[in-house]
Amino acid sequence: MDIIGGPNNNMSPAWGFNMSVCLMLAFIAAFFTSYWCPNSVGSGLPQFIGILNGVNLPGLFGVPILIMKSFGCVIAICSGLIIGKEGPLAHVGSICAMYTVYLIPGFVIFHDDVSKRQLIAAGMAAGLSCAFGAPIGATFLVYELSTPNTFWKLSLIWKVLFTSVMSILTFSIFTTLYKGNYDIDTSAWFSFTSLYLKVRYEESPSIAFFIPAVILGVVCGLLGGL
Repeated sequence: MDIIGGPNNNMSPAWGFNMSVCLMLAFIAAFFTSYWCPNSVGSGLPQFIGILNGVNLPGLFGVPILIMKSFGCVIAICSGLIIGKEGPLAHVGSICAMYTVYLIPGFVIFHDDVSKRQLIAAGMAAGLSCAFGAPIGATFLVYELSTPNTFWKLSLIWKVLFTSVMSILTFSIFTTLYKGNYDIDTSAWFSFTSLYLKVRYEESPSIAFFIPAVILGVVCGLLGGL
């Protein structure tokens, strides 16, 4: 058997071309991140932990960061780098939420620090919800990142959860339109597991599937409380 890249392997030119393209994409992402928008380095989650807890970090929001996080993450993933999209999507969501305060005239009342942090939390949850496909998990992850805090209320949790649900619903609608699958039984509008976990059921789920999940949730909740 020929070794990949060996002299007798017909795939060696293709392998070399693939490596060249991957290296070029990785270099583009690293170059523009380092020299054009250094504030977009990393996931951004450590910085947002400080922001949600009352620390003002200048330079973390802006159009260059939004562009670099959006396209830089795509280019880096296409290059084959083993990186996650959770942090960049949370950063992008928070920037979009922050800009709504200034783009919509009626949102002048939300220019205070508490309202901005609430919107940042909702935007982060929306981005994490798209990354993981888990709106409830994204809501509680943002709550965990912002602990301890002075602006979280019970009503805010429901608002952040609603934002996460609308985010994953919008993502699913666009995925359905892209794939052209409008069957209500298999559409991405309702089959979130098919989008992220690639789960295929051999038979339609019944109510019996949810009974063990409810029992397990109650038991784990009691153990966690104890």
